[in-house]
Amino acid sequence: MIVAGFAMGGKLNNFTIRSTLLLIYMAIISAAAYSIWSILLKHNPVSRVAVFGFMNPVFGVILSAILLKEQNKALLFKFQSLYFYSV
Repeated sequence: MIVAGFAMGGKLNNFTIRSTLLLIYMAIISAAAYSIWSILLKHNPVSRVAVFGFMNPVFGVILSAILLKEQNKALLFKFQSLYFYSV
């Protein structure tokens, strides 16, 4: 895909050491997450582990609301609690 992107005129702008380090950091975190996921599947039934896969969007929304200091948290937590009760 990189070769095709360059062949079609694509460019990488603002590629710094900081962006490279962030890319490596995200690769390490992803590798660790998949390793933990495979260990969980090795020692637990799929039906138990699959529930955690459905919780990723929930924790993503909660963490982004906390880290980005969003003001509409009351409505957010009402929808999240509805999701928790449905799972």
